[in-house]
Amino acid sequence: MKSHANHAGLFFYIFIVALFCGVSQKTAAAAEEGLKKPVVTPAKLEEMRKAAAHKQRRIIFNNDGDDAMFSGESKTLIEEFLKKRTTPLLGSQVDTIFYSTAQSFGYFIHRTKVGEIFMTRKFPVEGQLRDNAFSDLIALGTDPLQLMVEFCRKNNLEIFWSYRMNDPHDSYRTDYSPFFFPKLKKDHPEYLVGSKAKKPPYGNWTAMDYTQPEVRDLAFKYFEEVCQNYDVDGIELDYFRDAIFFKSVAWGGQASQAELDMMTDLVRQIRKMTQAEGIKKGKPILLSIRVPDSVEYCRAIGLDMEKWLAEGLVDMLTVTCLFQLNPWEYSVRLGHKYDVPVYAGLSDSRVRAGMAKGWPQDFQRNTTLFYHGYAMQAWQSGVDGIYMFNYFNPNAPAWRELGDPKELQIKNKVYFMSPRGYGLPSAGSYVKGGEKFRNTPTLCVEKPIYLLSNQTQKMTLVMAENFPGAEKRKLRPEITCHLWVKSMAEGNRVDVKMNGRLLENIKASGESLDYRIEPADVKNGDNVFELTARAAPRKEFSGNPGAMEIKDWDMAYVCDKVLVHPAQLPWRRLMNFDGIEQIQGNQLLLADRGTDTADMINLAYPWHILPEALTVVEARVRVVDSNDPLGVCIRVANSAAAEYLTLSKDRIDLYFAKISCPLDTTKDMHTYRIVLKGKDIRVYVDGTLKLDGAGKFTTAAFDRKEGVENILDTDWNKNSLLFGSATGPGTGEAYWEYMKYYTEDKPVVLQDFIVAVTYLAPQAKP
Repeated sequence: MKSHANHAGLFFYIFIVALFCGVSQKTAAAAEEGLKKPVVTPAKLEEMRKAAAHKQRRIIFNNDGDDAMFSGESKTLIEEFLKKRTTPLLGSQVDTIFYSTAQSFGYFIHRTKVGEIFMTRKFPVEGQLRDNAFSDLIALGTDPLQLMVEFCRKNNLEIFWSYRMNDPHDSYRTDYSPFFFPKLKKDHPEYLVGSKAKKPPYGNWTAMDYTQPEVRDLAFKYFEEVCQNYDVDGIELDYFRDAIFFKSVAWGGQASQAELDMMTDLVRQIRKMTQAEGIKKGKPILLSIRVPDSVEYCRAIGLDMEKWLAEGLVDMLTVTCLFQLNPWEYSVRLGHKYDVPVYAGLSDSRVRAGMAKGWPQDFQRNTTLFYHGYAMQAWQSGVDGIYMFNYFNPNAPAWRELGDPKELQIKNKVYFMSPRGYGLPSAGSYVKGGEKFRNTPTLCVEKPIYLLSNQTQKMTLVMAENFPGAEKRKLRPEITCHLWVKSMAEGNRVDVKMNGRLLENIKASGESLDYRIEPADVKNGDNVFELTARAAPRKEFSGNPGAMEIKDWDMAYVCDKVLVHPAQLPWRRLMNFDGIEQIQGNQLLLADRGTDTADMINLAYPWHILPEALTVVEARVRVVDSNDPLGVCIRVANSAAAEYLTLSKDRIDLYFAKISCPLDTTKDMHTYRIVLKGKDIRVYVDGTLKLDGAGKFTTAAFDRKEGVENILDTDWNKNSLLFGSATGPGTGEAYWEYMKYYTEDKPVVLQDFIVAVTYLAPQAKP
């Protein structure tokens, strides 16, 4: 009797706490039911965990909780909520739903005592008011996470709670960031990696600093509370929205071993908690992570991902988001090495890689045919399933197609050489030098490939096709390779070989070059393409190159306006500065007035020129002030050498060649023309030769560790044009009227590369 009384008393306590916390009577009933279950031994739980970890998940749907952002009638509110993203998934290939309820760190749309509940009824997003049905759902005795759990239980689907370990929505646009900024961050600005007044160069300033014990403790409690109050099958630690966790990394460092250990200890605590709660509930609670697809990159930002796998802390591994650093095979090998299933994260609705204007819609990223090709590449590598992130239309074909590789193999598809392109944020957005970890191409409008004359560019494209299977269904494959080139000079062409065989150029229309591929030439796996530009040489200068008129400039920036994204592309700003960039009197004032080691202000352009090609750079400049040779300068690099033309107030210099000429650069605008060819560099001022560096353009400055050389990416360091200030401690300012260049051997600019596979039905007999 005493035991029975204790049992009843314990349930009464749970029920009261449930009401106090806002948990529904159904949840309390579930807690009572849990007390009746026999205790599961740790050994049995481990057996169940392994089986659950390896169950089939064709498609995982990550729902970010925005489906609760609406208004409706209370009588149909729950039905409307589920209809937005969930009910239409029934009968699809979605086996698992990952549901996220966090609006930023500590701000939730599920009932919580540990965090803060997001109760704002209306808030603006992109100029439009959004509604929040959360409080209405609470009035009905439920919440979005509880509804998702109940829906999945009823329909035999798996449900995980997904938590974004450092969601920075509260740092975004000024129209709605105040509404997502929780009291926790207002009360504890010391928890953040930066401030609104002092934003770090990497990541978002509102990101939480996990070196703070209180931050790690709160993250643990958020997971613990959900595991105790909701009947979830697992939890996801989403480390990719966003990938910044330590203040030291946000300000230009890499995570220390101590910081790596802090995050590992947190994962261990969460794992231990899921095991304890799993024993209470009589079933395992799985732990899944979503991380960048590079062990080294993860360590740089503070995630000892492989250690977590090796210690058995992780049940499921999802990789990639805004950028992909390695081929899918890399992650498959890593996960399977530790008996952990691997899921290919397709987040391409968020990828902003430029689209080739003029190409058909089917040849663009984030389309049905794109997903067919990208998912097949992932399946070909051996992934265990597909994970869709920020892809919310429940009626889209993807939910009924991407999870079955056998059927997907004979569907029309488009393979991109670089599916993710080069969007923002990039790998370098979260850690200094992040792009050095990339082992995948970034070919897109923003990041083109320059095909120099008679030089061959090799690229590998994974294709997964079953032509014999298609033939059995009487389907006829038609395969074409499409190149998107920019302003290819008359008389130029691009030869394309696939697996050693020269492809037939069947069509050249505008900036699109199309080539036929025979099915017999396609390999099921890696296909090697070789692209060789065949250029008709441009007319070389005759006479004095310092005075020769040039009409056909390859780039001309007339400095009567400040460059603004995306029109500024491919120009890039390199600015860590206390300075000015503004238009005054149809001229661009670049003023570096900061004295910190990283203070500078300049613009860089990737030009990709051949060292042996004659190249001319011309600028009109008036110096205002400079106390350092690199305070006002023009930097040129042609892959073989680099040099600065420095403009002091009373002279000009070739910085590495150590050639100088007296000149008053402050009184008037002067036209500076730099002429490069081979190892020669000459500088003309207003048409007169002033600096003759014949044979002295030989300095490879790519490995210097100070100034702009330490900031430029490798490719930009080797082959680019830059103007402005390239000094840290020094200062300098000047007015710029224009900047332009010409090269006699103009490269072919390849902006995109795809292979389209179309399965044609058998032709009807006449």
